[in-house]
This record gives sequence, structure tokens and C-alpha cells, in this order.
Amino acid sequence: MLGSDAINQLAEKLGVDPAQACSTIAIAKFLPTVASAASPNGEVQQDSNILGDMVSKLFK
Repeated sequence: MLGSDAINQLAEKLGVDPAQACSTIAIAKFLPTVASAASPNGEVQQDSNILGDMVSKLFK
């Protein structure tokens, strides 16, 4: 778990407020799972936009 000092430093580096930095951290924790789900057998189909669709849903 990151302390408030670390979150404040991250927010400052990203140019966002601390709440947005926390959201960024939460998304980063789940990104490997999203990428794995979007690439069965370790491959992404060239005509597929599954990963893009999944990531865009995270921001809605």
C-alpha cells in the first residue's frame, strides 16, 4: 500500500490531483489481467480491438 506522501509525489509527477493518481494506480494493478484476457494463448488477433475496447470501458 502506498502512503499519502508517495501518492502526492506521483500526482505531482503526473500533473494530476491525488485522487486521479490513486485511480491510475488502481488501473495499473488490473492492466496485466486485461491484457491477458485480450490475448488468448499470448496472441492478439491483428483485426481485433479487444484490448482497446476493454481499456476504453475502464474510463467510462
